[in-house]
Amino acid sequence: MINVLLSRGILKEDYMVDQLKDVIKSKHKVCILAFSFFEKITITKEAYDGYYKNGGEYYQKMIDSFAPYGIKENQISWIYYFDDTKETANFLTSEPNLGNSARTPILPALEIKRTEPEANLPAGP
Repeated sequence: MINVLLSRGILKEDYMVDQLKDVIKSKHKVCILAFSFFEKITITKEAYDGYYKNGGEYYQKMIDSFAPYGIKENQISWIYYFDDTKETANFLTSEPNLGNSARTPILPALEIKRTEPEANLPAGP
């Protein structure tokens, strides 16, 4: 498994494609850990889902970001803060070649833990 830490969807930028084209391959599967929170966008589960799930702005940015490498939408899975448990995260990260996190580093699958949420962050499951 390869882990990639991102703060924004910059993978599709020419300079990134040039640097990563020998690392990210069209045969790879991708798992995105959608654990970033932006106060104005993801204050509730509904807002979070609208931003990160199919049809949302971030969702589409990530799909588009992997396109230059030949990775298609059906090769990408997601770990969602409100929906996934340690067990589902373990399952989703057991097969992908490439892990991607919005702002939070990907932890080894067995080490995914939630800490007490900060006062301005919604509580997870």
